[in-house]
Amino acid sequence: MKAVLDTNVLVSGLLSPDGPPGKLISAIETGLLIPVFSEPILFEYLDVLLRPKLELDWKMVSELMEAFYLSGALVDELEIDPEEFADPDDAPFYAAALAAQCLLITGNLKHFPRHGPVKVLSPRRALELLPE
Repeated sequence: MKAVLDTNVLVSGLLSPDGPPGKLISAIETGLLIPVFSEPILFEYLDVLLRPKLELDWKMVSELMEAFYLSGALVDELEIDPEEFADPDDAPFYAAALAAQCLLITGNLKHFPRHGPVKVLSPRRALELLPE
């Protein structure tokens, strides 16, 4: 299964490995989930995950980014109007999912359109769709 993961999913997954976001990170590492990302998304991941206030282990962040590079799919996002989103910073995630025709997984469902070409799921719901 391919999906774009919102940054909040990665933060939650690294902070709480036993929760649904943490299980999605494990699914990336085992190859059950193929992460889709664009260059702007990758830059945001690094900017957020390396913030000192989060106190995330640099090695864990490095290993996660390596897993993205090795098993993920880099896409050129489609141009969409960021003003159509509650938070314009969410537009690149939707644009990448649209370009790759894949799921978008986020902890902020209300930031994204309910109906449209991209299926937006919570981490818990996405886990239910992963193959066993």
